[in-house]
Amino acid sequence: MKTSVALKTSIKPSTDKEHIMIEQTLTQLRQLKLSGMANALASQIEQPGTYEALSFEERVQLLTDSEQLDRNRRKQQRLLKAARLKIDANPKAIDYQHPRGLQQAMMAKLLQLEWMNKNQNLLITGPCGSGKTYIACALAHAACMKGYRVKYNRLSRLCWNRLRAKPITVIAKPCKHSQNSSASLWMTGTGAT
Repeated sequence: MKTSVALKTSIKPSTDKEHIMIEQTLTQLRQLKLSGMANALASQIEQPGTYEALSFEERVQLLTDSEQLDRNRRKQQRLLKAARLKIDANPKAIDYQHPRGLQQAMMAKLLQLEWMNKNQNLLITGPCGSGKTYIACALAHAACMKGYRVKYNRLSRLCWNRLRAKPITVIAKPCKHSQNSSASLWMTGTGAT
């Protein structure tokens, strides 16, 4: 969002000094990598009627909330990119009507990721074309949204790495430094991979 556009509103600074101060503030926020806060401030300047009635504290709270949301969004995007998932699977798009015996209640429980918090593993099995990869990627997507680092790997590749005496990749572990848990998601099928 360009600052020059934001300053052409009715809350436009009355003096050149105020204009320079706002420009410097926006520049400093971006230099400090507080882009969410800078964009929210520019939005407040663009929409004066929306924010005039709020107190200083309320406006600062809106700025910090915006920064937090922006950081969370960027973190989730970074985690999804690093996961290198084979399919862009969304847990909300899982088809439970397909005759593969997938129970919605069981998937809802798995999507809560309690099994990861308990350091349990998950093995997904089924015939070729039954949606194992999609389900695994949907679970990995849900883990990324909750702040877990995820790495997509097929079971055959993990076994091959093990045979070559390389450490097996941990599929998902929390990014939070306070927790020290890890869990694995395994997937195998009866068809060719």
